[in-house]
Parts: sequence; structure tokens; C-alpha cells
Amino acid sequence: MNTLNQNNIYLKLLKGGATRKYRDIIASAVKDTINLNFPLNIESLDSETKDVIETLHKDGLKIFESYLNADFLSSILKKLEKLELTFSDRTSGADIAKGSSLVHLDKYPHLLGHYNSSDLLNIEEIESLVNNPSLYLIPLAYFGCIPTLSTVSSWWSHPTEKSEGAQLFHQDRADFLSLNFFIYLTDVDENAGAHEFCPKTHTFENLKSLISYKNIDEDNFWAWWEASHRKSDKDVTSLFDIKTITGQAGSAFFEDTRGLHRGLIPKNKSRLVLEFVWTLVPQFNSALKPVKAIKTTDNLAAYINRLAYNYERT
Repeated sequence: MNTLNQNNIYLKLLKGGATRKYRDIIASAVKDTINLNFPLNIESLDSETKDVIETLHKDGLKIFESYLNADFLSSILKKLEKLELTFSDRTSGADIAKGSSLVHLDKYPHLLGHYNSSDLLNIEEIESLVNNPSLYLIPLAYFGCIPTLSTVSSWWSHPTEKSEGAQLFHQDRADFLSLNFFIYLTDVDENAGAHEFCPKTHTFENLKSLISYKNIDEDNFWAWWEASHRKSDKDVTSLFDIKTITGQAGSAFFEDTRGLHRGLIPKNKSRLVLEFVWTLVPQFNSALKPVKAIKTTDNLAAYINRLAYNYERT
């Protein structure tokens, strides 16, 4: 079987061809294959990292009320102000216009304003985050294998009246196992597009335990779960608890976005987010390209971040 056909099968299974149960089985098989080729060998984790991993396995979510200090955050924001934004339709993702963040933010309030990933990777502070072991060891330990950084993105969401696209409850399908890290770069309350997540919806086993605990008819539940990628507010609120994640600029959270989640509609304030996504294998639609060469002795970083930078081992 040629590589093209293999990729097509993988993508078809990823985009809905496999049920929740078998998606997790595939994830386990891919993880085992990665470990055969790139054996995992890390030192024992500190207690703080263990707590993060335990919470992620249990709930699919771990929140940090303060992650970036004020100076670090301010430096990122000043550099973002100088970058070009691409404005795209919320539903289709089609690009509509380009312009500087300072000039065009108010001109396209109905659109999402994305920064280019290559521009983001050239920001010194973001480069330092990408290469910080305290960050990338979380997806590594959570996966149980060496992950791949597939996404570095940042975007503005503006006040709007209608929920569209990612503002509806859904599951991400970046890979059969993925982990997202979101950093709020602006203050976020319930009126500024807060993120919402349904704890314990991120794996088949967690869901199975949850529906058993709530005495939900299993056949009906799985038929509903597999029927549609997007879920109605009414269905979600009747079945699950919902965690609304607010916080000051600089707060952050890890999330297994295989679980149900959405971004609330900003009502009176715009929201700016920075996001990192790690996957088992390079994401099928990853926009990352190495932006420069970095000298390193860190073989883990060199593999995990190979889509973002060219590493020269010293």
C-alpha cells in the first residue's frame, strides 16, 4: 500500500470514520508504534507535573490562574501589534482580508483575525515557550510517547451575535490523541468569549463511566454522540457539567480537546488567545514550517518541535 493511500485511510478514520471507542484504540496503537521507533526515556517527573498529568487524565483539563508574568506578556503583545493579521470567515475559514492589527482590528469585527504561525515562531518569547521542557514535558508525559508540536496559533475574536463554527460545542479531530495549551493574552470573562469545556468527555472510558454514573441509556447515547460533530447547547447541558474558563491575561490551561468544548461569543470585549497543539503525528493540516535554525543539545525538543525549527545538534 503506497503512502498516499495510507494517509487517505488515516485521514478518513480521523475525520469520522472511526467511533469514539476505536479512535482511542487507534491512538494507543500509534503511540506504541512511536515508542518502538523513538523509545521514551525521561527522568522521573516532579510532583507538580505529576499533578497536571493526573488531572488531565481524570478531567481532560488543567487550569493555571497565572502562567505568564506581566513583563513577558507585555513583550509578546507589543510584538504582536507590529504583525499582519489575516481576517477569515468564522464558519468556512475562508480568508477575506489582510492588515496590521493596529489599523484593521476594528474594520472587520465580524471576522476572526489570525496571526501567521511563522511570525509567531519568530517572536523570542514564543520560541522560549516552545523550547521550554516544563511545557513540552506535559504532552510527552500525558501521551506516554514523544509528541509532535503541530500548531502554534494566535487569533482575535470580536463581539458578535451568532454562534458559528468553534463557538458551537464540538470535538477536535487534529489527531487520535492531541493536547492543546491555551494562553489568554487579554482579560477574559464570560462577556469576552470565555472558553467552555465538558470535563470527563475526552476519552471513551471516561465517557462510559460518566454515562453509567448518570444512568444514561448507553445505546441512545452513543448513537447521539456519533451522529453529529457539532452538538446543541440543549443536549450538552442536559448530559454534562460545563466548566467556563475565565481569567486575567497571562492565565492558561491545558485541554484534551477530544472532549466537548467551545468558545463563547464575545459580547462586549474582544479576546486574544495564543495556542499550542501537540499531536501523535504531524497534524494533517499543520501550517508550521521551520522558520530558522537553532543550535541545541536537547534531542527531545529537536524532535517534538521539528515542524517549527531546524535544530542543529551541538
